[in-house]
Order: sequence, then C-alpha cells, then structure tokens
Amino acid sequence: MVCWGVRYRGDMSQGILMQKMSIGGVISGLNQNIFGVTEHMAGFGRRNGFKQFDVPPPNLWIMIGLAVGLCVIGTVAARMRIRAVEVVTG
Repeated sequence: MVCWGVRYRGDMSQGILMQKMSIGGVISGLNQNIFGVTEHMAGFGRRNGFKQFDVPPPNLWIMIGLAVGLCVIGTVAARMRIRAVEVVTG
C-alpha cells in the first residue's frame, strides 16, 4: 500500500495492478473480478487530507496471468532448491 501511494503520488485510485502484485493481491483481485465488486477504500495524505476512492476490479486475464506466473516462479524456485541440495549431498 505504501509503495502504491508513493508510486502514484497519493492518487490511490491509479495503479490498481501495483496493489495486486502479491499472492494475496492476486487472490483478492480474482475474487473482486469474479464477484464484480468495486472496493471502497480510504486514504490519508499530507496534501489532500482524508480521501475516499473506489478501486474497480482489475482485468480478469491479467489476474489469471499473474497467478500462473507466480505459481511458475514458485515451482521453478523449489526445483532449483531441490537440485542444489541433491548436488551438495550426492
């Protein structure tokens, strides 16, 4: 959330994809898209003060792509770790 606010200079209604760049964010984005829900969030900035904004659901195909990408990265990292242990022990 902090990176999101800094990157978009306090305009929290921008950069929806940046907020969803984690496993929890992908799951949240998929849920939000499947159920067609718009999130209502509140933020506080020094310049703007208290501000409420709406976060529309992200594109479904982008969220599916992110989910697949995170699964592939995790699987490859686990395989590399297993091979490294096999080389050291064998």
